Amino acid sequence: MTDTIFCTPEQLTTAACDAASHACTVANGVASCHPWTNVLRAAAKCAADECCTEHHGWASKCLIRSSYSHWIIIGLSIFAIVWGVFQAMQVKKVVIDAAALKHDEKTAEESRKEMEEETDPKKKEAKRLMLVPQNGKEVLEHMTTVQGHIKSGAKTFLKEEYTKLAIFCAVFSIILACAVDQPWNANEAGDNIAFPMTTMAFLVGAGTSMICGYIGMMVATDANAKVTSQTAQSIGAGFNVAF
Repeated sequence: MTDTIFCTPEQLTTAACDAASHACTVANGVASCHPWTNVLRAAAKCAADECCTEHHGWASKCLIRSSYSHWIIIGLSIFAIVWGVFQAMQVKKVVIDAAALKHDEKTAEESRKEMEEETDPKKKEAKRLMLVPQNGKEVLEHMTTVQGHIKSGAKTFLKEEYTKLAIFCAVFSIILACAVDQPWNANEAGDNIAFPMTTMAFLVGAGTSMICGYIGMMVATDANAKVTSQTAQSIGAGFNVAF
């Protein structure tokens, strides 16, 4: 019914159909009136839409238009940023209470005694670094120290990774510019587009991806101690902060 031909205004006048109750269709060059049915209404809606008419039905590209996709992408991007900021603020509100941190006094005393009895200077220093905290304050200090080392290692890793990625992006962007954009040639429409759009899209995508990776890593390493402290109180509280 998507191929139904509806009357032109002139044919509609000739057929004298009541547009409210009847549809005016053309078959074999003759205009005639038919009572509106759900099928006819669907066909009329399709006939009024250029995309549906072109594809003889509601193709997927007709349901989600390219103009809509831009708004969907922009809208979801804004939502993601707002949601991320909200979550970051929630994590920032978490305060580590040293007094609430659990510690094993017996194990702490044994590890301290073992360190004091060690005669080898190097082993003694190693055991000093691995001392079991004796109170909540020492637990917090130990957690903060470990968190600092993890963050430092993460930064070193990202620096090496992004250096290699930057080299790859530079080489691949040249390949894209030469193989795809070719700004020195005219496109199929005969237009010369000097701006390498595909290459720029690739670089922007790669750059924002790298920025997101860096921000994510910094947020994760900053939240380490907070997640650990909350988990020591309850699994649920730790999960909420981690999530």
